[in-house]
Amino acid sequence: MLTCQKTQFSLPDELHYLNCAYMGPLSKRVQEVGLATIVRKANPTMIHVDDFFSASAEARMLFARLINAPDPNRIAMIPAASYGIATAAANAPRKERGNIVMASGQFPSNVYSWMRLAEKHGYLVRMIEPPEGAARGAEWNERILESIDSKTVVVALPHVHW
Repeated sequence: MLTCQKTQFSLPDELHYLNCAYMGPLSKRVQEVGLATIVRKANPTMIHVDDFFSASAEARMLFARLINAPDPNRIAMIPAASYGIATAAANAPRKERGNIVMASGQFPSNVYSWMRLAEKHGYLVRMIEPPEGAARGAEWNERILESIDSKTVVVALPHVHW
């Protein structure tokens, strides 16, 4: 069971920071590594070609182990979620008179690329609004599932709706 990790961060004790979709706080360890990296760049003659690849290869290997992925080379390292979504949109399958299904009110990084794709190819965007009431989640899921059909090119949903 995951225990409280608040001591790993430099946040004030009285603060409960929940806006990680915008910008998550860095842990103290990440701050240390980041500062060490900046100091290291002060003397670029000490940085070698392998240094550009070894840290990311190790990070992919550790993450693959964490999620039980068999091949670390299938782990992509990208600078932002919006970059990954733009890449996915550029490689999305094409369908004549297609549609894209999205949950209303998502964080913008999971909206703009899909809207551009829809505009470029003339796709219909099905923005599914949440219902009101106690059964909101279940009913919203039903609305989303009902909106998917054989012409659906992409279903763009967050893992958590903010």
